[in-house]
Amino acid sequence: MTSTTLGPRSAAEWLTYRATPDSTAVQLERFAQHVLGTATVEIDFERREVRRAGRLVKLSPTEFNLLAVLMRRPAETLTRGEILEIAHGSPHAATPRAVDVQVMSIRRKLGPAGAQLETVRGRGYRFRPA
Repeated sequence: MTSTTLGPRSAAEWLTYRATPDSTAVQLERFAQHVLGTATVEIDFERREVRRAGRLVKLSPTEFNLLAVLMRRPAETLTRGEILEIAHGSPHAATPRAVDVQVMSIRRKLGPAGAQLETVRGRGYRFRPA
């Protein structure tokens, strides 16, 4: 765990973190700005890390960006073009099929938690929080 002046850096560290009352609110706010997660998948934007059940999952930068886009908009269905535009700044950064391949790869790397990346037939993808 990091020093108490910096506070915990992951959801697991928060479980055992002993903070002073005056620092708790500040640390929670800082944590919320950099880490987003569900019961099974956690994404740390500052460190650009993804964890499944507390274990580090190695994603490529493109896969990380795609997962980040979907996790920041839980339960919202995004088209392949919207995903490309948000993740890469342009709907023409790659082909829509490239999104399909990246989603398949992320699902495989996340194991059972990969089922949270849902295909919405005829529309695109969404992240369903567990």
